[in-house]
Amino acid sequence: MIDINCILFSDEQQNDTSYEKSYWMAKKSYEQGIHTIILPLPLVKEEERKSRLVQIGGLKEKLNEVGISMEIQLRPEIVITNGFIKMEYDNSCYIGNTHILMKLESSEIPPQLTKIIFNYHIRGYQIILSHPETNSFLLSNPDTLYNLLGLGVLVQISAASILGKNGLKIQKLANQLIRQRYVHLVATNAHSEKGLLLAKAYKYISKHYGEDYVLALQNNASRILENKTIDINTPIKIEKRILGIF
Repeated sequence: MIDINCILFSDEQQNDTSYEKSYWMAKKSYEQGIHTIILPLPLVKEEERKSRLVQIGGLKEKLNEVGISMEIQLRPEIVITNGFIKMEYDNSCYIGNTHILMKLESSEIPPQLTKIIFNYHIRGYQIILSHPETNSFLLSNPDTLYNLLGLGVLVQISAASILGKNGLKIQKLANQLIRQRYVHLVATNAHSEKGLLLAKAYKYISKHYGEDYVLALQNNASRILENKTIDINTPIKIEKRILGIF
């Protein structure tokens, strides 16, 4: 399995060389069947990106010592907040990547979001919207996701949301998004061992929506590693009145 969004290193671990927390997260992921982890990397200066690569190298050495061979890669992440103004379209973090993760931390959709997405698309990038089901605005206005899909945005939901770990309301929306074919990817979005639920989420999806859906999700994750474009599903627009139904 491939976890396309797992926070093995936090900002507080920028100078950490013990890798203890990251080691146990990676080890548990491996034991659950994950062979590749993608770390989101917010837009940073080149020296910070290189520093993170050094950390990854150190962690992989530590894992190799116990016989664990794991691929760990970086992918750029854009964090959208209410005060979001400036966008860097030529950051070195983008080099060699087709996909860019986008996390909405805003309580509303910034008016410039459509323009930002368009500007990335004309540069050949695909935007992956990360765990939108946990965003307070989208939770109340899920039809907005339909409009974003129309712009070519991919949707990645959290394994924890599918399993109800983020609350019942979020779980209902996550399941509705799956049923309406809004979802292209599933990831842990884990900050600790507790959030490593990808295998359980795939098992849940297989049981309720079929193994073919799981295979499609996993194939999409593989395409990210290969820097290949992912096809956009044709969604069935969500009606607010049926969001409470699994």
